[in-house]
Order: sequence, then structure tokens, then C-alpha cells
Amino acid sequence: MAFTIRYRDVTNPSFHTSILKIARSTDLAFKPAYNVSRIIKMIDSEMETYKELHQKLLQKYAEKDENGELKIDKSVGKYVFEGDNEKAFTKEYQELLDVEFTVERYKIKPEDVEKVPLSPIDLTHLEPIMEPVLESVK
Repeated sequence: MAFTIRYRDVTNPSFHTSILKIARSTDLAFKPAYNVSRIIKMIDSEMETYKELHQKLLQKYAEKDENGELKIDKSVGKYVFEGDNEKAFTKEYQELLDVEFTVERYKIKPEDVEKVPLSPIDLTHLEPIMEPVLESVK
């Protein structure tokens, strides 16, 4: 009844857009709607941990101004790194994105979201939280 998912999957903005299509649907029966809402709540909770860890990495590697605030190059909207710090940050950040966490719910069944207007791209983004379609497509 539980499944694992990576930070890499849930930090993708398209993942959030796709799962919100399901969450906002009025065509879900109670049990699937409840399951989706619990999945979202658990992912949101994990996202707080992810944000804390991401911030720690930035504090460790990014340059800071005279007030101790992280420097941002406003021309490109990126944090400023000196020397090999950007390479070290990127390596550890990729490791963070690959961290898996457990969601103590069952995956979304395709038949539960048949009436939700999901595109093939949405389904690709939702794959980590969806049960596979077992019958062949005709």
C-alpha cells in the first residue's frame, strides 16, 4: 500500500500541474479523491524537508553578501558560486534529487481518473504515483 518516489520527480513543476488537474476534478469518487488528497499532503510534507536540505546546500556552497545573504546574479537569476563550489553544489544537489521517500498510500489507479482530462504529457509526469495500465492499448 506504500510506494517510493524521488525528489527529482516531485520538484518538477509539471508534476504539480498534472496532479492538481486530478485534485481539482469534480469527477472523482470519494475514495480516489481522498487518496489523491493524502498523496498531495504527504508530498507537500516531504517538500519541506527537500527545501531545508536545498537551502543548506546553498548556504554551504553559494557566495554570500556582507549581510550573510545568498548572492544572486540578477542578470541571469542564479546564485553566485566561486571556484569549484558550483561543481560541488551541483554534485550534491543531484544526489539530493535522487533521494527517495515513501508515500504511505496506494498509487492512483488509471480507471479512477478516466474522466479527468489528462494529456499524455500529464500521464508521463504522474507515472511515479500511478499504477501501470495493464491492458494493451487498442
